[in-house]
Amino acid sequence: MGVDCYGLSPRNPKSLEKPTIDWDKDPSEEDRQHFWEAMDKYEKEVPGHYFRNNWWYWRPMWGYACGLGIEHGVITQEVEEWGNENSGKEVNGKTAKKWGELILWDIAEGNPREYEEEYMREYKLAQEHNNNIDKALEILRELVRAETGDPDIVPNDYPEAHRKSWDELWAKRDHQGSYPFSEENLKEFAQFMIESGGFQIC
Repeated sequence: MGVDCYGLSPRNPKSLEKPTIDWDKDPSEEDRQHFWEAMDKYEKEVPGHYFRNNWWYWRPMWGYACGLGIEHGVITQEVEEWGNENSGKEVNGKTAKKWGELILWDIAEGNPREYEEEYMREYKLAQEHNNNIDKALEILRELVRAETGDPDIVPNDYPEAHRKSWDELWAKRDHQGSYPFSEENLKEFAQFMIESGGFQIC
C-alpha cells in the first residue's frame, strides 16, 4: 500500500515518448522487462511524471512538507488532508512549483537534515521499544498455544484474559517505529513537484 502521485503536465524538454505496453495481450517476460527498463529511463528523464512512496515513508514526509507549506501560506490544511485520503485530488501547477521550491530552500537552510537526525533517533528508540513488545507478544502467543492446543490460534480468538493482555501490550507499541523520515525522499518529492505541472494524489 502506498501513494502514487502523477504529474498533470510534466516538463519534458527532450519531448520523450512515454513507453507503452498492451497488458491485455499477455506480453512475454522479455517484453515486460524491456517495458520496465524503458519506463525507468523515462521517469529519470522526466522526473515530474511520477512519484511514489509506501505509506511508511509517505506519512512523515508529507507531514513535514505540509507543515512547511502551511506555515508559509503556500497550501491550506485541506491540501494536507488530501494526502491522507489518497482519493485523486489535484494540486495545481503554480502551487506545486512554489511548494517544491520552498522545500528546496528549506533543505538548503539545513532544516530537514536536523529534523531527520532528531526524528531518526526517536525512530530507533521506538523500534527498540517495539522489539521488546514483540518479544512479550510472542511469549504470550506460545503460552496461549500451549494452553489451548491450537498452534494456529489468532489473538482475536484468545481466551478473554489473554486477549486482554494482548490488547494491552499491543496498545503500548510506538507507531513512530514504523515511519522513517528521509531528507532525500523529501528532496525527490520537491523536485517532482517543480517538474510536474501540478499533480494528482492517487
